[in-house]
Amino acid sequence: LSGVQHFFNPQVDIEISKTVDDIKQLIDIHTINKWQLMFNQSITGAEYRKINPTITKKIKYTCANRQQETCITRLRLGKCCLNKYLHQINRHLDGLCDKCRVPKTIEHTLTSCETNKDLIETLKKFCMEMKMIFELKTILNLNKCIDCIADYFIHTIKRRI
Repeated sequence: LSGVQHFFNPQVDIEISKTVDDIKQLIDIHTINKWQLMFNQSITGAEYRKINPTITKKIKYTCANRQQETCITRLRLGKCCLNKYLHQINRHLDGLCDKCRVPKTIEHTLTSCETNKDLIETLKKFCMEMKMIFELKTILNLNKCIDCIADYFIHTIKRRI
């Protein structure tokens, strides 16, 4: 082989077409990006955007207990039987918290309302244990907090959300 030169090409010259899985992945990425853009620009869904600002195909919350799942989903979507939302649909006079006299929002109810001091202290403790910031986004995404919130509304105060 002394007179024969061997040429080695460090790059592959053959173009390999995309597989069906590659194309599906590209379609998913494109769809989620487009959906995210629409979600960011939407005038509706502001409450939910506070909790989950990023679009994913992942199921956010599921529970075998239908009552608990309904309670938490309503809180996460901002469509529940609290005074501010009831006022928006003409079912409450002023939308204010009876005790604190500020808008009775989900955030107020779960983070600062005098009526729910025990629940709020428990949620703060859970957040501290997890080294997380005590805010609505955190407490409606941590399973330990979610379970506590559902238990409080369903079993402790027996109030429909």
